[in-house]
Amino acid sequence: MKLFQSSLLTAPSAVFEVQFTSVQSKYVNLTWRPPKQPNGKIGYYVTYWIKHEARILYPRIQVPSGRLWCLVTDLKPSTVYTFSVTPYNLRKHLKGPSVNKSTSTLIDGRFPQGLVTYFLLYFPKPILECFLD
Repeated sequence: MKLFQSSLLTAPSAVFEVQFTSVQSKYVNLTWRPPKQPNGKIGYYVTYWIKHEARILYPRIQVPSGRLWCLVTDLKPSTVYTFSVTPYNLRKHLKGPSVNKSTSTLIDGRFPQGLVTYFLLYFPKPILECFLD
C-alpha cells in the first residue's frame, strides 16, 4: 500500500496595520503589513475603493506581493472613501479576508470639520471580482 502526503493550502490571514501615509485633496497613499499567516507565498494584493456619497465602487487594482502600498489618485476633495486590501496566495489564488479603512480627502490641505476620518472594518468577502493589470 502506498501512502501519499499532500499539503492543503489555506487562504492567507488578513493584512494588518492598514494606514494612510499621505492624505491630500486628490490622492491618498495606503500602506499595510503582510499577513502574519500567509499559508504559502503571497502572489498579490487587491485594492479597491468606494466613494461613499454616491456609493460608487471603483475597479480593483492588483498590487504585486513585494509592494505593500498603493497610491490612489484622481480623487474628489472633501469626500469620504473606503479602501480595501485583500491578500491572495500565489498558488490556487486563495484569497484572504479583506481589511477596509476609511478616510476623507482634504479641503485646501485640511480635513473637513466635524468628520470622523478613520475607522476600521473587517469584511470576510470582497464586493466585486474585477481586476486591472
